[in-house]
Amino acid sequence: MMARGIFLTFSFLMVVVLSGCWDKQELDELGFVMAIGLDEGAHGKIDATFQIANPEVGTSLLGSPPPDEKPQEVLTVTAPDFLSARNTANAFTSRRLTFSQTQALIISEELARKKEFINVIYSAIRERELRKEISIVITKEKAQDFIRKDKPKIDTRPHKYYRLMIERARETGFAPESDVLGYLQTTEEDADLFLAMYATTENEERESGSRYEDEYLAGEIPRKGGIPGQFIGSAVFKQGKMIGTLTGEETRMALILDETMKIKEMFATYEDPIDKKHRVITRVTSSDDLTFKMKLTKNNPQINVKVPMTIEILGIPSLINYSTDLKKQKRLKKSIEDAITKRMNEFVEETQQRFKGEPFHWALVAQRHFLRMEEYESFDWMKTYPNMDIDVDVDIILTEFGQQIQTPELGDVKD
Repeated sequence: MMARGIFLTFSFLMVVVLSGCWDKQELDELGFVMAIGLDEGAHGKIDATFQIANPEVGTSLLGSPPPDEKPQEVLTVTAPDFLSARNTANAFTSRRLTFSQTQALIISEELARKKEFINVIYSAIRERELRKEISIVITKEKAQDFIRKDKPKIDTRPHKYYRLMIERARETGFAPESDVLGYLQTTEEDADLFLAMYATTENEERESGSRYEDEYLAGEIPRKGGIPGQFIGSAVFKQGKMIGTLTGEETRMALILDETMKIKEMFATYEDPIDKKHRVITRVTSSDDLTFKMKLTKNNPQINVKVPMTIEILGIPSLINYSTDLKKQKRLKKSIEDAITKRMNEFVEETQQRFKGEPFHWALVAQRHFLRMEEYESFDWMKTYPNMDIDVDVDIILTEFGQQIQTPELGDVKD
């Protein structure tokens, strides 16, 4: 009889515990934070900005929302850290804020350049709801100003806007992949530089001059229309602190020289070797893995990197026949090859002199050249890199010349 009573009691407790509905929350009770903005606040505190999406706008699953209902709400709270700021924000918002769907961590350049910035990020990894894969975006202005000004006209739902903008930046190579996990790993390894997306809504009225399609930093692109925000270039971090920026062109080169990154395709233009008034339009992809030759002696370390690239010619404004004239085609190939090689070697030298570190994750390759981890640590990659003798050799393969191979004769065109 006692055994039966114990069984009934146990069964009752199991039903209560496994009922699954006691802690449920409806969607309209939650405030989904799509982006978190972080700025330096007064008295050593943080100004945390939360961009909260309205799940009832932009979807028919929850019925038709009122016509005057906004797709998002933006609020800013000053607190010791952004996790405690969320609890403070609940004092003046009806919904419980959740980080489960957060797409971007937007940080002002002013805060990112502070030595204490790393402490702010490390507090993020303790929050269970905040995924370590969320993107880090550094803004030229205050993060709260960026979030409030950057209002998309087409993608009104903030979760979709950030996802699409980040995907486009990665596909074009104008901005790097940058997430919280990558930042923490690179900082703890203390060997490479970390690159984060750079963005702004502040457009500078600057003459483009001789700059081409990717030689800009966010805010410098001459344009009319579109959304206020520009995502191009990258913020450079060393030992967890921002120390500088790279243009879109420099960011692309950094990604090409990084064997951990796989670039789908990039569109770029190069000088026409025969008619220098024009530039050849190309699609660039990585054709194979990078090849490294490293001689890592303490006195005279040397690195040779071979970079294979596949290039498709999409447009020849000069109308010179490169597609069927093999002699001219060979000249075009050498011209592009020399131009890329020269620019990459200049960029590598610039990282040695300006940043005293490399953003290519070559330290991972270097570790294979040491028998023991103690030998690698004694080599001290970060301190040795600025004095290395480095040579980059680019080998390109010209594949196709667009859909139309034959070059038109415009002189034959008559009225």
